[in-house]
Amino acid sequence: MAIGAKLHTFDLELCGYIRSVILEQFADRDLRQTLEEDLSDRSLIEYLAGEGASQASHERLLLNNAELLELESAVENAAGWGKLTWSPYLQLHARHVYVIPEIQKHLPKATAEDWASASRRWSEILSDENLPLREGVATVAKWIRHECSCFPFMQLLSMSAAASHSCSFCQC
Repeated sequence: MAIGAKLHTFDLELCGYIRSVILEQFADRDLRQTLEEDLSDRSLIEYLAGEGASQASHERLLLNNAELLELESAVENAAGWGKLTWSPYLQLHARHVYVIPEIQKHLPKATAEDWASASRRWSEILSDENLPLREGVATVAKWIRHECSCFPFMQLLSMSAAASHSCSFCQC
């Protein structure tokens, strides 16, 4: 297994998690229209809506930083989205523990401890059944971007996995 493969898989699962939560909200036509107006990237809209090439391939995509920022901004600013709550996925939240041995093997111990601590914090935030949707999207985006003090090390591990990843649809 390639260095960083477990982290990469976990990040893909987190992106799929964002997609599934947003997809639940697309049943409301007004909310979908608002999001489509706020997002400039048509392929991102198609991915979130389960349409286009990503639907046909059933491929999970790793959202890049620009897409995460655009999605965060759209959900934050969209009228009507403020009343929506995040859908906790406790089994996924707990899966971060399976990534820790990989981090410990390839990066300094302090990096693994920092990431584990940040992951526990993000997991606790996302477990709140009353968490506003915008905060859920922002928290998962932080997790995917590895926004903790170990950021540079985690980015190296993540990039290592992305470099060995052969998915033609992956945006990593």
